[in-house]
Amino acid sequence: MKLSIVVGYASAAYLALARSRPHSHANGTLPEPTHRLTRRFDANVLASDKDWKAASCRGGRLVELMLGSDEAAGSKIESTKGNNTPSAKSEWQGDLKQELKTWGWHEEYAEDVYADLERLDVTSVAEALGINRKPKGAGGNNIPYEIRHWDKDARDPKGHPIAPRDQTYKVDGKEYRVTQARHLFTVNPTDGVIIGQFLESPASAAEFLWYRKARSDELPNIQRLSDIFWGHWVRDNTNVVNIRYFWMMDVANEDTEEIMARALSEAGKAISTWPGVTFNMDSDAGKAILGSANGAVFAWFLVQHKAQLGDKWIPKVTVFLNDLGRSWSGAHVLFYVEDAPDRENNP
Repeated sequence: MKLSIVVGYASAAYLALARSRPHSHANGTLPEPTHRLTRRFDANVLASDKDWKAASCRGGRLVELMLGSDEAAGSKIESTKGNNTPSAKSEWQGDLKQELKTWGWHEEYAEDVYADLERLDVTSVAEALGINRKPKGAGGNNIPYEIRHWDKDARDPKGHPIAPRDQTYKVDGKEYRVTQARHLFTVNPTDGVIIGQFLESPASAAEFLWYRKARSDELPNIQRLSDIFWGHWVRDNTNVVNIRYFWMMDVANEDTEEIMARALSEAGKAISTWPGVTFNMDSDAGKAILGSANGAVFAWFLVQHKAQLGDKWIPKVTVFLNDLGRSWSGAHVLFYVEDAPDRENNP
């Protein structure tokens, strides 16, 4: 399986693109999710046998890659196994500020509300996990980020705004179209958590903007969430190994939702507020959730940065609702990060 396969859908949506319609929330008004995104978890729509088996197989393979050495992982990845010294290491390293700019990404101001866990109705989760609840702007540890694959301030020579569908950028003399992809997430290096809130890949966004599927050579070279998360995780972070949790808020990807619903159904459990339902990675359910679009990105984050992080893996995952219970919100999914067990059987 190639690296590009595992992140191909719009993934989580606490909010959506500005072009969508608003809906109400206890603490304000947010845009509705866009295409293929749902507004509320439906436990009655289950993944098919085919999709369940495929996700579980992907998750099992990701567990194997996390537990193995960098060279062992590299030898099992299609794009790197033929190298003289196979390595799973990502080609994108460092804070990626210049690289993201080169490939058409624009850093935007992210409001503190998106890093305020009290206003996001997940106080009980933050307290249980020992995660600070406040944004950095209010003296807390949570740093919100937003990046867009278009320039909202683009103007033509006469000063008129240029719509995203007409915007282009050049890399090494080749012209590319922007995709209108958008990622909004929160990073907390102090307490060791990355929180995905709205994540729409260039491939997914381009299909919506261009009215067709994009060819791989039309998309930015830097597009995988594992790389984008890494670039922001290392910024001003003196303790990069302190990654403890990956958290997807209000999951809106239909495929992931159906996988979570089947996991709950097979366990005979109903989704609930925290502490929710936990699945270990020795179960098909745990592997299937890890192998979903919302889980695989985090496994790759660990697989591709063994040199900096050491040997870490995801041993379990919890599915839950926010503190309001069955409100407008989607389901949340939390992945736990721990040091990998002795590699004696995973050379």
